[in-house]
Amino acid sequence: MVTALNLAWRNLAGAVPDSIRNLTALEVVLLGSNKLTGPVPLDAHMLPYLTEVDLSNNSFWGTVPASFFTQPTLLRLCLNMNRLSGAIE
Repeated sequence: MVTALNLAWRNLAGAVPDSIRNLTALEVVLLGSNKLTGPVPLDAHMLPYLTEVDLSNNSFWGTVPASFFTQPTLLRLCLNMNRLSGAIE
């Protein structure tokens, strides 16, 4: 069972595959400082054990899923240096 995914600083480019959502035991997702694009690839309600998410310093766009703000286990969320829009509620 995969609980941590650390692919930060790997020079990855393109969209994150939707299949990342199949890793339902993930607690830590570190994808920062790459060249990733597309909408935010995670939805916290589909990954109930998330404690840390770093998607910073990429080119993600669109809105941040509201589930990030209601996820009780999430302690750290880094989204800076992207092209995100919309209100944070």
